[in-house]
Amino acid sequence: MSSERRPRVVCRCLGVASPRIFEAAREHGLESVAVVTKALRAGGGCGLCHPEIEEILADVRQAVAAGRTEIQ
Repeated sequence: MSSERRPRVVCRCLGVASPRIFEAAREHGLESVAVVTKALRAGGGCGLCHPEIEEILADVRQAVAAGRTEIQ
């Protein structure tokens, strides 16, 4: 499971870090890699970051379903 408390660069091609993805997913309800790519450009390069973006989105969905505002 990914952790919001461990900031890192997720998309190296376009320089998008995990805090931007967590924040956008939570605030704008982003639910797929394609939507994240459209909103933030993350995942729009080589595609190697797609699994990590999917993991972040799953963490956000799980936190929202549990009523939490922060991912452990």
